[in-house]
Amino acid sequence: MNDVDERQADLIVDWLDEQYQAISSGNRPSAFRGGGYRYNHALLRKLHRNGYQVSSNYNPTRPEQVDQFGPRLPFTWSDGLLEVPISSVPQGDKYCMSNFNLKRLFGMDRFRRHVDALVDAPGPFAHLVLVMHSWSFLELDEHGHYQFVGDALMNHFDDAMSYLRASGWHNLPMRLASPNTYGIPLDQVTPTARQTS
Repeated sequence: MNDVDERQADLIVDWLDEQYQAISSGNRPSAFRGGGYRYNHALLRKLHRNGYQVSSNYNPTRPEQVDQFGPRLPFTWSDGLLEVPISSVPQGDKYCMSNFNLKRLFGMDRFRRHVDALVDAPGPFAHLVLVMHSWSFLELDEHGHYQFVGDALMNHFDDAMSYLRASGWHNLPMRLASPNTYGIPLDQVTPTARQTS
């Protein structure tokens, strides 16, 4: 996805749209994240032309990305597509992304430290885009297959969400009120998703 040209972007996004509409009673997709956070500007332009409103591909922890400008709050690309970057915190001279499945975040003490670092770090860190996957509540077995092995990860998720609510973080829903408008006005999306006193 980092290397697609305009023609390839057209083919890929049109095919993805067709597949999504076939399984969703004709609804159109409104957001996109490429595998491995891969994207380029041809892909972003095609997403916007097809009516997508949100991209969540920019990830400052991935050096192979076409753009590298450090952590950012949500921003708008020049064509009008809203980018909701993967949140990350400084870790030495690199960044650690907010990925639910990173073992360093498993356990509430580590999760709290990571989330609190988003607020305490200088610059545009105080937003949380928590990466989850279809397998987020599963574990790899000895054969490399994902299996359900108990409630530990679901319990961790419940604890994490309780901590976020108790800490004053709030959800900014990206549900669409109509095909062309956000469920919440963009002027109400503030630079920080954490309420301050």
